[in-house]
Amino acid sequence: MKKSKLLKTKYSVISRGTEKHNNHGYMGISEVANGFQYVLNIDHGVKKSELNDQVLKFKTGYTVENIAFSRFEIITALMYNKNINLEDRIIIYGLGNIGFTCLIYLLDKGYSNIGVVVKRKTEKIVKLQNEMFNFYNISINIYLYDEQMEEYNVYIDTTGLSEVLENIFEHIGFQKTVIILSTPREGKYLLDPLMINRKNLVIVGGHELNGINKKFREELFNLLLEKNKDKKFLSEYITIHPYDDEIISKIRNQKNNFIEILKYD
Repeated sequence: MKKSKLLKTKYSVISRGTEKHNNHGYMGISEVANGFQYVLNIDHGVKKSELNDQVLKFKTGYTVENIAFSRFEIITALMYNKNINLEDRIIIYGLGNIGFTCLIYLLDKGYSNIGVVVKRKTEKIVKLQNEMFNFYNISINIYLYDEQMEEYNVYIDTTGLSEVLENIFEHIGFQKTVIILSTPREGKYLLDPLMINRKNLVIVGGHELNGINKKFREELFNLLLEKNKDKKFLSEYITIHPYDDEIISKIRNQKNNFIEILKYD
């Protein structure tokens, strides 16, 4: 991509799972330039940026909530586009940026038997559970980590935590599919090939960059933006804060909403 003038950053989006481990962000949203905007691969606090090969280009006119939501949702969409035939009865571990967007993506695809495992059943989560019933007419099962749950066919980890993955593989039944959608950071848990073999498991990775065609990724992102433009309920689960270093630090340790955005002057 040819070099161009510096673009101002309008927003940046907090990715808690990544930022708790590397202490910097990577998801900015540019100003409008010639009818387009860009999702930029930059840290928080970078007020201007030059375009590079990592940007996602899209037509302007979408809400910032939709842009941030679709940016996280593309992780699930790319995994799903591997032509994997997911059976119904899906359990999602975690309800952060990726878990939240994964849930909506699967509901849009018509899956009707979905469970979610969370640390705490907060008012926000109960509200989301009710909203999903009203919007999709589907009841979402919400479990705590130490609760007994029904058996599922597909297990999706969106936490990136080794202990969660270890727990999944210790208790999973036979002929199941495990999707590792978040990137495990600690590296403490190694999969046992013998266990995968004996239980006849399918293991699927979900990294959004490695081996993904840039053109396809950008086209898919634009399709998601268009699909999500009428989801008015998204704004209830996405908070926009004025840019502040202290706010970033607080959110990295304890989120206030499912997705959190920083607005620049």
